[in-house]
Amino acid sequence: MKILIIHAYFLDENDFGGSRMNELVKVLKNRGHDITVISSGINYSTGKSYSYVKKMFNNRKIYDSVDLIRVKISDSYNKSFLGRLKAYTEFTYKTTGKILSFKKQDVVITTSPPLFVGTPGLYAKRFKKSKWIFEVRDLWPEFAETTGVIKNKKILKYSYNYERKMYYKSDGVVVLTPAFKRDIISRYPKLENKIKVFTNAADFDSVYFDKEARERIRKKYNLKNKKVFIYTGAHGLANGLWQIIEVAKRIQDKKVVFMLVGDGMKKQELIDEAKRYDLKNILFIPPVSKKDIKDYISAADYGISVLIPNKSFEKIYPNKVFDYMSCERPILNIIKGQTAELIKKSKCGVTAEPGDIEDIINKIYDLLEKDEKENLGENGYNYVKKNFDRKIIMNNYVDYIESI
Repeated sequence: MKILIIHAYFLDENDFGGSRMNELVKVLKNRGHDITVISSGINYSTGKSYSYVKKMFNNRKIYDSVDLIRVKISDSYNKSFLGRLKAYTEFTYKTTGKILSFKKQDVVITTSPPLFVGTPGLYAKRFKKSKWIFEVRDLWPEFAETTGVIKNKKILKYSYNYERKMYYKSDGVVVLTPAFKRDIISRYPKLENKIKVFTNAADFDSVYFDKEARERIRKKYNLKNKKVFIYTGAHGLANGLWQIIEVAKRIQDKKVVFMLVGDGMKKQELIDEAKRYDLKNILFIPPVSKKDIKDYISAADYGISVLIPNKSFEKIYPNKVFDYMSCERPILNIIKGQTAELIKKSKCGVTAEPGDIEDIINKIYDLLEKDEKENLGENGYNYVKKNFDRKIIMNNYVDYIESI
């Protein structure tokens, strides 16, 4: 089959960040499918353009035979919400124009956000007679509304109508958590049989505990006898890393160190705040490649999962949680809902109340105590190995694509 994937955040090989669609592409390729990916020219974790993106459309091969087309868009992506909206809009209309020049693709997969990436999928279905799968990684525009990013009622009304149209017009809807499915069905009951759940999962081939790397990284950053709490991922508005800065200011245990790995719109503000208070217990690490992230997680003693306090975020599974669990790291979770349920069921950590700094500090002490008595890291590893193995989930996803 000829399969086209439209994903604004698709990674280059060894990029830092969530690699769900990269793994899907590998499985599709190994099944013998002809794959083309259209993505933006911006590296979403840094907000900067890829160095080779010079023209409107930039073609290259990845994984030997997969065609990757990067679309040049505004470099204002990581500067403000309006800049991001401009970049999203550019990506949508340029991608829509591009697919109209293609020969028919058997299946087109568009993955949101950005929400309006559904448009090229709709055009592929209408004008190229392709089957179209609309994947929902985050519930937009709900997330934009509940975080206060979009307040204009007319824009919200248009966005919700657009979302509804994409669900009904597509041939299939894929969501990342059971809570997403429940949310959509509660609003559109007729979609129940159309929605499939293929969650984020643990990539045991790439992310695993590495003892040698642990010793090397801890020596590099002088972490001997420290209890290291690591966060990996975006440093944006929604990630709520101000909570970690506040904890670092107040916590009394001098052995506790926070390591924040990644980049994003709010990173410089976080660095400036740490400098203002002369915090010695927090390290800011630039983004590292996918193949190296296991080294830093292995060097840590605990993983941090955190977002701003928000009802919408109670419906997600952050991919970093599965990375921590596959490296056998106990978890300090600061997200309610689905993630908290996962931590509880797997018995791999503790959950603190989002936004409550004193509770987060108390839960850190609880975690340090529990970890001495219970095999929290081992519990997490065993649970994801049984229930969230990416190879199994991605192969099930491909089975669905082939059947649509």
